[in-house]
Amino acid sequence: MRVPLIQGFAVGEPMPLDELIVFLSSAERRLNTHEPTTLLGVYAALFSHHELVHKVIRRNPHLVNTAALCTSDACPIHHALINMKITDLDHPIHRAHHALHQAFYQALGDQAEMHPIDEARIALEQAILTELALG
Repeated sequence: MRVPLIQGFAVGEPMPLDELIVFLSSAERRLNTHEPTTLLGVYAALFSHHELVHKVIRRNPHLVNTAALCTSDACPIHHALINMKITDLDHPIHRAHHALHQAFYQALGDQAEMHPIDEARIALEQAILTELALG
């Protein structure tokens, strides 16, 4: 098909032609940021980032930027949620995302206790899936 970009719910929601033109004109900038633009994209990013951070904490905790990990505010997922107009920090997704970061940070002190990370990830996944179902 030789199409350099595709449109789908993980990239952007269906939109009128005039909005699509604006979207496509700025798509390269958004694609280069590696920041999800939809909740489905956040859900996918969660899977890819979770395993990476989980492995680094277990195997090489000294490589982790603890300042960035201890707060969800510095995370690309946090910025993506804000850009999607999910701005209430008391929103279930924000709360679950913050809890995941806290679990990551606590695991830095005790690599043997990784179970809270998995519980926090599952809670965040459920919050995202609930929001998608309400969508």
